[in-house]
Parts: sequence; C-alpha cells; structure tokens
Amino acid sequence: MLRRLLRRIFRWRTRTPVFPQLEVTECGAACLGAILAYYGRWVTIEELRTACGVSRDGSSAADIVTAGRKFGLEISGWRRSIAGLKDVDFPAILFWEFNHFVVLEAIKNGRYYLNDPANGRRTIDEESFSQSYTGVVLLVKPGPKFKPGGTSPGIVRNLWPWLRDVKPSLAYIAVCGLLLAIPGLALPIILSSFVDSAIDRTAGSIGGVLVIASVIAGLALYVFTLLRQVALRRLSIRLSIVHAER
Repeated sequence: MLRRLLRRIFRWRTRTPVFPQLEVTECGAACLGAILAYYGRWVTIEELRTACGVSRDGSSAADIVTAGRKFGLEISGWRRSIAGLKDVDFPAILFWEFNHFVVLEAIKNGRYYLNDPANGRRTIDEESFSQSYTGVVLLVKPGPKFKPGGTSPGIVRNLWPWLRDVKPSLAYIAVCGLLLAIPGLALPIILSSFVDSAIDRTAGSIGGVLVIASVIAGLALYVFTLLRQVALRRLSIRLSIVHAER
C-alpha cells in the first residue's frame, strides 16, 4: 500500500519482469505471470497455461481473472477511458487490439510504458496507444491469500520444456555450425597462399594443389550450409508440433 501511495505522489514508474510468451496464444498467461512475479510470486509458463485454460484460441479476460484469483490476487475487469487509466494502480493488464494482452506499467508525460509479452518493453505516445487500447483493463493487486514464492526461472528455464524435445536436432545444428567453421577458415588461407605463390612465381608448383583445395573447401562450405538450413527448417516444424501438442 505504501509503495503504491509513494508511486502516485512521486510518479515513479513500475517495472514488471519481462515474461515472454512462447506462443501467440500465451499472451494473457504471460501478462499474469509478469504481474505475479512483480509481487514476488514466480510461476512457470506451463502452470500459467493450465490456470488460464489456454487453448488454440488463447485465453479470455475472464480466464485471466479466474486464474489470478487462484493465485491469491484481487483482480477484476473494468472499462476505462484513456483518461481514466491515469488513476488506476499499476501494473495493470490491458486488452490490446482485440486479440492480445499487454501489461501497462506507467503513464508519464503523455507516454505509455508497456511490457508486451510478444515484443518486450516499449514506450508509445497517446495517439498510438489510442489506436490499440480497447477500453478493457484488468486491475490487479495482491489479496489476503496471496503468497510470494518460487524462483526466477530465467529465459533458459522458460524455454527448456520446449527445447528438451528437440535436443538431437539442436546438437546436429551445433555440429553443422562447427563444421562450417573449418572450410570458412580454410578458404581465406588457401586464397591468400595462392596470391602469395603467384607473386613469388611459384604458382606453377603448388597452384594445382591450391585450386583443388579451394574447390573442396567451397563444396564443403556449400554442403554444410545446406545441411544446417535443412536441419533448421525441420527444427522449426518440430517446435510447431510440440507447441500444438501442449
């Protein structure tokens, strides 16, 4: 309570933790996770997906309200004009462009500070804000049953549930990247040696060897690049399947 009062008096800016969404349907769950973390409760994106009932159509404002109350938050949906937002307690969740949710951290000097789970933190002016704000805001604060807990997961831990299913593909891509370095380093050396031998007029003795070596290095570079591109394409497809299964 004291922190909110001081923030209103001194117009301090709220900064919620960045909580990125891994799928387009997770924006509401990610916004709730950012606010929970701001108040000291760290929850995984998987728990939030379940609590918010995320489906292929995402989650609604009502789903977020229900989930927030399960975690001990006092949360409710309201209609507020842009002018009315200046009197609410931050952070708050906004329904954005009728298909997305963002966290509003502060309003200061005509600038709106957002924590967007799809694009990270950004600041926009009132004109841009008015084009995307739908008039629906979820006001959030800790309730009597709210309990801080959990640990900050970090980006790797957030991504791990998806990455662990594609570890072989990641290892294959890493190996291709290392193999790409070999011809990538060899080609400049070969070309430099060829130029030096031409200047020294010794190209006749080793020129043929250098040409063959450069052709082999070039082919290797092409093959490893092609293999990595194919692996990246398959990895993208596999990740899409994993996300759909979840």
